[in-house]
Amino acid sequence: MQDRLVWVGAVNGDAYRQRPLKVALGSASSAFRASTFGALNKVGQDWLSTCHEGGLEALRANVEADMAVATLMARSVPEGIEIIGRQAQLPDLPDYFINMRLAEQSLPAHVEQLAEAIRRGFMGL
Repeated sequence: MQDRLVWVGAVNGDAYRQRPLKVALGSASSAFRASTFGALNKVGQDWLSTCHEGGLEALRANVEADMAVATLMARSVPEGIEIIGRQAQLPDLPDYFINMRLAEQSLPAHVEQLAEAIRRGFMGL
């Protein structure tokens, strides 16, 4: 699956106006960290990381409270958060790909069925 990385903020929020820009990305292992901060650095935007631990719930709490903006894949933006458009004047972000690879050897039927269910789920997003 291919999806675009987008800037998100609280519904009707204005955290994107703060300088330095407060950005929540959750844990240090976030797949979007390098792309997000790289895009901000490329345009010379001052930023401050506000959420260094936790997963999506910590990130979501920061964004819903309008304490920070974040980046998510467009198809995974939860309720209570909105994609902030060009009005935010934030840099463009890259597309991301989600890949599922299976072992080349024969797999048990239940593993193949699970893989197929996951593929169908992603295609229906």
